[in-house]
Amino acid sequence: MTAVGELHRCPPPEVLAAFVDARLPRERVVELTSHMASCAECRLVVESVQEFQAEDQQEKPEPQRGAAWRWLAVAAAVGASVLAVPGRDWWLENTRAAVTLGRSFWRMYQREPATPERALWRTYQRETARQDLVEAAAKLKFRPVEPRLTGFGWAAAPPTYRGPGNDEDTIDELIINAKAAAVIEATEHDASAEAAHLRGIAHLIGGYRGAQSVDELKTAAVSTNDAKMWSDLAAALLAAREYTNALEVANRAVQRDPDLDEGWFNRALATESLRGDAVAAWNEYLKHDDRSPWAKEARERIGRLRDGY
Repeated sequence: MTAVGELHRCPPPEVLAAFVDARLPRERVVELTSHMASCAECRLVVESVQEFQAEDQQEKPEPQRGAAWRWLAVAAAVGASVLAVPGRDWWLENTRAAVTLGRSFWRMYQREPATPERALWRTYQRETARQDLVEAAAKLKFRPVEPRLTGFGWAAAPPTYRGPGNDEDTIDELIINAKAAAVIEATEHDASAEAAHLRGIAHLIGGYRGAQSVDELKTAAVSTNDAKMWSDLAAALLAAREYTNALEVANRAVQRDPDLDEGWFNRALATESLRGDAVAAWNEYLKHDDRSPWAKEARERIGRLRDGY
């Protein structure tokens, strides 16, 4: 059995889920297989999740992308809060019990009628899921999409081309994809505008369905008329290359909240994509933000525009 002091060497649940779903880069498959040869806990988790997936497949013949995250993520949450015993690590002592209980809890939760307590739980669930996405995105070398999403930090714009040998997701990309899948699954039965907003972002940054992202974010923005939701809808439209609609929506976002930096950034990006007066649009952005990494990127964009690139 793995010693307690060696547990930190075990891969995170998202990596185990990627292994089960056959989404792990080839070199990491070899590494993880070698690890599991000497780690009974990771072997048990993978075998348990594979069993549950096989049962689910019998119930739902249609294949589900990234389904393995569910039992791993829920088991971690349930195990940490329910199965933890002072002085003993739940992962070591209760691995299969945590996965099994997590699975049962998830199915029971989906069947429960709506209650005030459940509404509060869903609010907490949305907030923590969004924070998970923000933290996972912060570890990426490139941000998931070129436009700005409200509340997400700066990272370099994604490259327009991934060369030979770079077509496989990195571990950090696998993790954020798994967390995005978790958000979509966890909010499936939540009809609130906040849940639609979160699902839209998850679809967008998880690389799932662009049209679904636009639909979800449009639902959220129209129902709330919230500037942040309009700005995120503009980001989804930009990612979908619907530049004219993106500019209109970004204008609506900054009209609703003239201090919303994300809205001004997406407005400038849409103007540049439409070959409008992008220099003026980026300078307008800099009136609202002249110090952040986003401002530095805006100046670099102005420089490229003036140089004819």
